[in-house]
Amino acid sequence: MPHSSLFTHQGIRLHLSPQQRFQIIAITIPLFIRYRRGGFSTEQQDQFAARMRAHNLPEDHIRLLIILIGTVAKVLADQEHAYRFDRYLGGGCAVLDLVLFQILASSGLADIPLHIAWLAFVCSLPCTAGFLAFCFVRPPTSKNRYGVIHLYLSFLSVVGAFIATDAYIWHLWDVAGIIFLTLSLLVGLLSFGYATLVLLATHLRSELSTDPTFTTPDPDQPETLYG
Repeated sequence: MPHSSLFTHQGIRLHLSPQQRFQIIAITIPLFIRYRRGGFSTEQQDQFAARMRAHNLPEDHIRLLIILIGTVAKVLADQEHAYRFDRYLGGGCAVLDLVLFQILASSGLADIPLHIAWLAFVCSLPCTAGFLAFCFVRPPTSKNRYGVIHLYLSFLSVVGAFIATDAYIWHLWDVAGIIFLTLSLLVGLLSFGYATLVLLATHLRSELSTDPTFTTPDPDQPETLYG
């Protein structure tokens, strides 16, 4: 297989110098932000390609970057996956809130962590109930069903349940509260990053499979994307 192809027997490989990597990052990050809600027009693609050629980037690399930017926009606009993920979180928060209510009701207001737990809980429970209500009321076939209301209700329910749980653990033992807070944030960020990469890889593989510029890899070989 030619060396210039992005596909190898192991997957997709970009052969770039450190200087080229830095130049690409400096140019593409603003484009990711600017076009995160849609793809390139033909004129914008030509302008981007001209800037990349000025840095001696091969044509197949330029084409891959254009596809990657459009793929990121599709991932960010993929409401179905975000809606499904938030439904799982909403269901989990509902169960957690019911458990927290029984625990907090028997604990009273002994100290500041319990006050914080109660405040977070009374914010989380109504938001969780509201989010689940919207999920059931709106028909599954409606378009653009994931909106601002769903986003804020889901966010507040998760954050409230998390703060209430951590505050109660802090009430029992402050060291355990610190450990729980640190590990929860770390695991949450890793999980979110992994889910984003999986979704990005799925869309990117679909885009590359329909682009004649690239060679289709052997289906028996694992596909990996190398920076």
